[in-house]
Amino acid sequence: MAGLASIGVKVRYAAGATVPSTAAEIKKAQELPNCQTCPSLGGDVDQIDVTCLADTVKVYSRS
Repeated sequence: MAGLASIGVKVRYAAGATVPSTAAEIKKAQELPNCQTCPSLGGDVDQIDVTCLADTVKVYSRS
């Protein structure tokens, strides 16, 4: 599983129009169990920087 930037990420949702901002509010939000992907909300394809110290240019891996 090396290279996955999403290991350990939990997706939660809360009813209402405001975004939870405190730790207590976040803990009250419902967790989405077995979430495997998140929809793209726009922008470019995510890239992960995999540049080594020996590289002379930036190297990216698409997630």
